Amino acid sequence: SVIFQRARPLDARHMHLDRRVGPVRSKEPMAKLLRLLERDEHARILRATLSRKGNRWYISFTVERSAKRRRARRPNAAVGMDAGLARLATLSTGAVFGNRRPLQDALGKLRSLQRQLERQRRACNPGNYLADGRVKPGCSKWVKSRRMLRTEARLRRLHERAANLRREQAHQLTTYLTLEFGIIVVETLNVRGMQANRRLARHVTDVGWGAILAQLRYKTSWSEGSVLVAADRFFPSSKICSACGAARAKLALSERIFHCDACRLVIDRDLNAALNLARMAQQH
Repeated sequence: SVIFQRARPLDARHMHLDRRVGPVRSKEPMAKLLRLLERDEHARILRATLSRKGNRWYISFTVERSAKRRRARRPNAAVGMDAGLARLATLSTGAVFGNRRPLQDALGKLRSLQRQLERQRRACNPGNYLADGRVKPGCSKWVKSRRMLRTEARLRRLHERAANLRREQAHQLTTYLTLEFGIIVVETLNVRGMQANRRLARHVTDVGWGAILAQLRYKTSWSEGSVLVAADRFFPSSKICSACGAARAKLALSERIFHCDACRLVIDRDLNAALNLARMAQQH
């Protein structure tokens, strides 16, 4: 990547980066950026960062502007959000956001391409391997054929697509929450501890809980009166009955339906947890 301090858009499709670089055309229009610079008298471009991700070049503008002032449609309403793996989020209103599992869907193709790349690497560099197939220690010179470069490019595109899909579903969820509700209650998750479990590590990484919480933090700061509440890590949101408040001593992870022994309530486990989170915010 490289940073340009004096970059400026010439029109909706062209930008000037530096005197040594001529006008560069963008694939996406920059009309929104131009409208912001015209409408906001305090808005100005500080710098532009040109970077390469996968097989594409991206440019991002760092813009100083007036503070955003938004207001949720229901500023006094509290919503609880229970994050999960099978479902991205379950809200206390009953709404459910599905998890697209972008990396899980691409695993088959990724494995095939990785094996193909390893075969090509061994064919181009036979002297770098021992008789038993292991890599010789201290090998620093590796030859890449055109086919290897094409395979690497396909791998980069697959990883980039998975990351884009994960980011898109996170933005759809967080934008809906911040535009609709004034009080958003989430769980405090031990993501690092979950990643230590070898059976859950890839699924936890694929869902992107950290990105969701980070987006909620800065998007609620844009809205007037919006509050992001994080429940304590040891708050038993899944073990408490949302109807009578009775708590269960144990609740296995395989139990997806919550059964209350006191009031005989039968409810989805994630919905029950989301209702408890919303009630906690209303009480405090």
